Formats: sequence, structure tokens, C-alpha cells
Amino acid sequence: MFANAWRERRLIAQLIRREVLGRYRGSIMGVAWSLLYPLLMLTVYTFVFSMVFEAKWPGALAGQSKSRFAMLLFIGVIAHGLIAEAITKAPTLITGNASYVKKVIFPLETLGWSMVGSAVFHALISIGILLAAKWLLEGWIPPTACWLPVILLPLVLIALGATWLLASLG
Repeated sequence: MFANAWRERRLIAQLIRREVLGRYRGSIMGVAWSLLYPLLMLTVYTFVFSMVFEAKWPGALAGQSKSRFAMLLFIGVIAHGLIAEAITKAPTLITGNASYVKKVIFPLETLGWSMVGSAVFHALISIGILLAAKWLLEGWIPPTACWLPVILLPLVLIALGATWLLASLG
């Protein structure tokens, strides 16, 4: 599985690029939406949950930032978005790319890699915004942020497996 993905890495990178650019084709701001959308979401979450609802994480200390609940919620939204983006597009993955599928030598598994790669691209942008917000609002980024790749790897592999399963069923 990984050896074939490594062999086809250029094709996968081109398909990911096409998927990301195709998502924003025809919009006014283009690819800038991939940066602006998570930034707006985090801003709205922070305002609503810290100012309007005054939500606090259970067991939170009195000196913790009011925006902490919104950031924790945003982490869940990032994980959900990664899985949801891959799963919702998977059933039409093969039928939507019929021109590639009809080629005799086209490796079908690269379509799953490209779909998940696009979801990972958007998740990484959201994580970057989350870390920047954490640094701006609280003044530091926890050292445990170094574990993010280790935590995201199983999530990405689950999304990839689900994508392949649903694409084959679709």
C-alpha cells in the first residue's frame, strides 16, 4: 500500500493539488478561503462560547483563558472535518473520475490518497490557525503539540481505509 503510494507520489500530489484548487474554483477569493474559513470559524466559536455562553471545560481552573473551550471545540471540528470530508466524497470517487478509471494503467488507489490528502491539507491549515490562536491568546504553545503528527496518523489511515471501502461500494 505504501510502496505503491510512494511510486505514484507525483501523481498523488497532482491529484491533491487539483482537488484543492477545484474546490475553490469560481469563488471570489479562491484558495484564500482555505485559510479564511477556519479563521472565521475559530473567531465565531471563541466569541460565542466565551462571551455569549461563557462555557467552561469541566474541571477548568479559575485562571484559565475564556477561549480555551472554543479551542478545544475547534480541535474536535478539525478531526471531524478530516473524516467527514473523506467519507462524504468517497462514494462518488470512482464514478466522478470515470475518465481516469477507464484508463488501463491508472492506479485506482491513488484516488483515495488524493481525497484524503485534500482533507489533510485543510486540516493542517486549521491546525496552523489553532496553534497561532493559542499563541496569540494564551502566549504559549504547549510542548505536547509536537505529538500532533503521531495523533493524526491513525486518523488519516482510518479516513483512507473508509474512503477506499466507500469508494469500492459506491
